[in-house]
Amino acid sequence: MNELSKVRTYVNNRVKAVSRDFQEHLDAFNDENIAGTRLDKAFHVAYSAPSITEVELTAEIDMSVTVQLFFRGGRDTIDTYDNAMDEAWKVLREISSRRNLNDFRATDGYPIQSASPLSVTPEPLENNDNSMVVSLEFNMTIITTIC
Repeated sequence: MNELSKVRTYVNNRVKAVSRDFQEHLDAFNDENIAGTRLDKAFHVAYSAPSITEVELTAEIDMSVTVQLFFRGGRDTIDTYDNAMDEAWKVLREISSRRNLNDFRATDGYPIQSASPLSVTPEPLENNDNSMVVSLEFNMTIITTIC
């Protein structure tokens, strides 16, 4: 497993800790081709190219990680919005939790130091304004040794 893909593993684990109903959409770039039957509680993870700062024998890696949560709505768009935002805040807390980061570091050995939330953005889907996507953006910092 590629080292940076462990970020995906961590995020995937934390999203599914909120609800096992969430299913990751495994398309690297396109989040618009999720089948309508799989739309509710689909999620997509994308991360930016990392910036790396070397200090003595360590590397500090900073990267932006975006988690998009998809929700299929019905006639009551306010209810869809409220439920989606409740789920999004649960996911945000799971991903940014110091305890969860420490547990992942202890069991997986991957040194994610922090997952700082930057934004939460709810939007209707372009092709269906009863359904929505909530985008969560984090800055993740990883400190690792250089050999």
